Amino acid sequence: MDRPEIERTITQIVANKLDVDIEAVTLDSDLANDLGMNSMDAIELIFEIEDQFNIEIPEENFANIRRVRDLIELLPSQARDR
Repeated sequence: MDRPEIERTITQIVANKLDVDIEAVTLDSDLANDLGMNSMDAIELIFEIEDQFNIEIPEENFANIRRVRDLIELLPSQARDR
């Protein structure tokens, strides 16, 4: 999967899980402050991304995920490691 496809997929997952318009989701959107993500949403979002991309995101990385871009940056390295 190339980066533009990863970006589209992550954007769609974020919009669906957080029940926001996809046009409101940008790479620099703050998941909590801009898109209203709470702790339960965060867990569901991580699980969905792990399932979609067939990866495991280590818990120690959770604290570093603030923006949509952070999710996208995490994935290519995870995918290459698999």
